Amino acid sequence: MQYKQKLYTLSGICSALFIALVLTFVLDPEKSAARSAAWTPFNSKNTEKVEQIELNGNETVNLHKVNDKWFVNFEDADYPARKEKIDDLFAGLTKSGAYAVRSKSESSHDKLGLGTDSAERIIFRGANNTVLFDLFVGNMDTSGKEIYVRRAGESEVRSGADIWTPYLNGARTSWYELSFFPNHDKSGLTVENVQRLLVYPPAPEPDEAGNTTAKKENFVLARADGGWQIEGVSAIKVDTPKADSYVRFILDSGGDDFISALKVTDPPFNTEGMGRLVIEFGDGTRKTITLGEKFNEKNTAVISGVLYVFSLADWTVNRIWQDYNELEQK
Repeated sequence: MQYKQKLYTLSGICSALFIALVLTFVLDPEKSAARSAAWTPFNSKNTEKVEQIELNGNETVNLHKVNDKWFVNFEDADYPARKEKIDDLFAGLTKSGAYAVRSKSESSHDKLGLGTDSAERIIFRGANNTVLFDLFVGNMDTSGKEIYVRRAGESEVRSGADIWTPYLNGARTSWYELSFFPNHDKSGLTVENVQRLLVYPPAPEPDEAGNTTAKKENFVLARADGGWQIEGVSAIKVDTPKADSYVRFILDSGGDDFISALKVTDPPFNTEGMGRLVIEFGDGTRKTITLGEKFNEKNTAVISGVLYVFSLADWTVNRIWQDYNELEQK
């Protein structure tokens, strides 16, 4: 009997301790607050269903998917979009973070910048234009460290880290895939694949006084004895690291915008005397980058096999069509 009494007593103590532990966990304000703050804006299982993205920030950016490729629609034309940036957007929205509930009252929305007319928005749509996700992004809080957000159709307001502004308030061009050779490293296109560069610099433009500098000479940079040479210019010994860096810059380069008013078939890209660069690869293929006449004071260029006209920064033009003496070993 004494043994059974002790057993019952011990069992009762264990049960009481267990209940106390559970109540402590459930009723602990800090743990409860942490559970309430944990929030995942968008279910990762639904990312494959997204066919359209609408970003209403400083300007409206519309993206849509065609055959698993993303495009930015602008002025009734589609331009290739940066898949990496879209993947980053999905990653941020499907990651759980600390977003504490700040209000459950609809009357707080306008004050917090979350009204229908005042909020910035991120909208995902699926098949048949079905809305999969609609997030309102409002003001920063008084500390300037957290931003207010809410889902469309919900009164609940949360605040947390501002991961949204870079996507909503960045330039439209930041969504464009403007590289001449997108993801070339991942596709196996490296400096080692390039065998020759045929460089035809453009004619120099006259300055304000009407004077022009001498035109840079055409040259061919080619592989030779494990390094590089300028074909036909034996007096110059090419610095291999400089030449590799030059080729790498060309593979990494691209435009700073697309020019919707021009087409690749337009006359400016078939004019004699415009700059041209021909890249020959080890597999026998080649790509040609051709400069056109300036459009609204912007440099223009096209690349073979690409249906879009690029605008190029001056420094990109000067670096691609440089003087071959810059490759000389000092």
